[in-house]
Amino acid sequence: MSGAEFSKEDIVGVSNNNIFNRKEYNELLNIEKKVIASGESINNARITIPNTHGNQIGLVNIIPRFNEENLVTEIVVTIKDITEISVTIDRLNHLKEAVNSLDEMIFIRSRGRSSEYFYISDSCFKIYGRSKEEFLEDPELWHNVIIDEDKSKIKRASEEAIKIHEPLIYRIKHKDGRVRWVRREIFYKIDDFGDFLRFGTLRDITDVYK
Repeated sequence: MSGAEFSKEDIVGVSNNNIFNRKEYNELLNIEKKVIASGESINNARITIPNTHGNQIGLVNIIPRFNEENLVTEIVVTIKDITEISVTIDRLNHLKEAVNSLDEMIFIRSRGRSSEYFYISDSCFKIYGRSKEEFLEDPELWHNVIIDEDKSKIKRASEEAIKIHEPLIYRIKHKDGRVRWVRREIFYKIDDFGDFLRFGTLRDITDVYK
């Protein structure tokens, strides 16, 4: 199908082109009919690729061609197979849903003077009573919600982070004003680009300290 060209007669089924008699082509056929009726191109429409038994996903582009009377006489159809990309995205979305359902907050950030968070799970709200967007907008908020008496502990742990990998337990101020105990674990990794990353988990363990 990639790069194939069909006449108007082929599309509307006037000719004896058996390729369009199959049910798997109905989705594509309906899109093509819209192009013929409107005269407008279709760009990167997601479809199931015909004749693949529903196993392949593609992006279809349909471009109409006009005669001197400005009528659509034929269309050009191209389909790009994005099955592998689509499957990967679906798996990542399922993984994201699973991570966000956990009680533990998961985060990934770079390490250095310009530390940047690449990912914060939705469980952030369960622990802090604040959305991850609040922390991304105000990088100092992570430090400000820590109980003053525990800030030196956090600073010392950050300075010795390369040597020490034990979990860190400290207190934070929940948005509702209550003090909560949390347990943080951080793991370090250098990615394929040579950047130093921190992968971490944070869990509310207040019930253990009651």
